[in-house]
Amino acid sequence: MARADVAQIVTDKIISLLERGNLPAFKKMWADRGSGYNYSTGNPYKGLNSLLTALATSELGYEHNAWLTINQANSLGGKLRKGVKGKTVWLNSYRFVPKKGKDGEDLSYPLLTSFAVYNVAEIEGIAFDFGSEAAPPLDLMEAANRIGVQVKWGGDKAAYNRSLDMIKLPLASDFVSEQALFAVFAHELIHSTGHKSRLNRTFGERFGDPNYAKEELVAELGAAMLCAQYGVSSEIEGHASYLAEWLTVLKSDKRFIFKASSAAAKAVALLMGDPDPVSNPDPTGETP
Repeated sequence: MARADVAQIVTDKIISLLERGNLPAFKKMWADRGSGYNYSTGNPYKGLNSLLTALATSELGYEHNAWLTINQANSLGGKLRKGVKGKTVWLNSYRFVPKKGKDGEDLSYPLLTSFAVYNVAEIEGIAFDFGSEAAPPLDLMEAANRIGVQVKWGGDKAAYNRSLDMIKLPLASDFVSEQALFAVFAHELIHSTGHKSRLNRTFGERFGDPNYAKEELVAELGAAMLCAQYGVSSEIEGHASYLAEWLTVLKSDKRFIFKASSAAAKAVALLMGDPDPVSNPDPTGETP
């Protein structure tokens, strides 16, 4: 499938969900069955690949968001079930092409390729053992301290102030649950990764800017990815006021969901301890 077709198909699916005015369902694609991961390696998929596996898991009703390539399935003693036509999911991977300039300088560049995976439900001959599919919760306060953003507790709303580089949150006891606290804190932390001293995102400088809806979509995607990674329900906030703006952006640029998921993946990588998430040209690409 051509990459342009993938962009349009993915964007159309997201638009369909948003047009129903149902952002929780959009976020639930991750939370229901956890973050997508490769069953053979145990590695979670990132960015766009996380989104693509979440879409397929939700759309096809799979019980587990776990995937294998055909070669991996064969090496584990399994094979594809009959009748899996139309259930192939194409993910993205980068490989670097070595190249030297005329003066010997390194001009190597990343080349985007695709690889096919299949949900474990479409593979037979393997005694799958899923165990716990959620990792131990990430200490968000520790992540905030590590990246150097200040967190101030108290008040009646959650927000990130970019000029002060400060997250404001209600007291932990004011949240209805620990999961609610995690989801809201994660959302504001994703915002804080866009500070000029970190990933320097420029989708929108502050609430009210024309492009701020783009930054909110990055924060929603990143928070949903973190929640899925750690088994936390992310059906907390609707941010319904952004739905119209998101629909406008997605309809005018079918690739923006790719850009947003890439930006969200970089933010998540930073919060999870990657000292230089920008060194990978796009964390949505990975090795099968």
